[in-house]
Amino acid sequence: MPDAIRQKILKSIDDMPSLPLTALKILRLANDINSSPQEMLDTIKVDPVITGKVLQMINSSYFGLSANVTDLRQALVMLGANTVKNLALTSALLNTMKSKGSGNDRLDLDGLWLHSLATAVGAKIIARAADLPRRQHDEFFIIGLLHDIGRIFSFQFLADEYVATIDKATADNLSIAEAEQEILSMTATETGGLLAEKWQLPDNMLNGIKFYRNPENAGDFEKICSIVNIASYFASIKGIGWSDGLKISEPSEKTLEVLGVSLSQLEDPLQIMEDEIEKAKSFIQE
Repeated sequence: MPDAIRQKILKSIDDMPSLPLTALKILRLANDINSSPQEMLDTIKVDPVITGKVLQMINSSYFGLSANVTDLRQALVMLGANTVKNLALTSALLNTMKSKGSGNDRLDLDGLWLHSLATAVGAKIIARAADLPRRQHDEFFIIGLLHDIGRIFSFQFLADEYVATIDKATADNLSIAEAEQEILSMTATETGGLLAEKWQLPDNMLNGIKFYRNPENAGDFEKICSIVNIASYFASIKGIGWSDGLKISEPSEKTLEVLGVSLSQLEDPLQIMEDEIEKAKSFIQE
């Protein structure tokens, strides 16, 4: 049975739509050290859907800008090319992933997106509390938002099997990763990694998705994965969004050491988490 489910997963990933041509061009430009902000701007502008969503996000209360941004050139000046690029990629990914609902009433897809948003907000707050460079904060936000695309995929294409996975974890006192491996033949983070590879996402996003549960396996991306791991933990213990109902494991000492923080040190900075989530809801709204 697991082999059959594995084949179903691989076929469903293969059948997933590719990213829009605009998003693929953005990725190519992002990886080209000789590309210019103007080239990025010209590429995004040809896709009115992505442009509209980027402007919606930028004008949300999350960014708290003093003036309404009406065009991408203005956005580029106010927020920088890297933030605009990340927002454009996020828009394309959300468009691709939000086109289908959950296939089982026990799985709350909107709730899982809310958990992802809480993780994104938490990742940015933790990066700030750990005194990491300001230019990286939005990067951590985006990776936090996308970290659970493997489970989002499972909710959409393997809903009944994922419910069986949760039941297996509960009945046999397994971690969700152990149960995923047993029932689905691969973990949700592995599935997310395969999606990230299909979409040719940058290495920081790919590794953040693939290794956030086990940051120690992420090599050069251990710090990114540690931040997402801790942020996801806080989203879960605060009860924000959907939860699988299983025991919530604390981040490992090694994960905390990588950032040079303790859980108690993060409690005060994360007090603003729910207010920040309210400001950021435009990221997951249609």
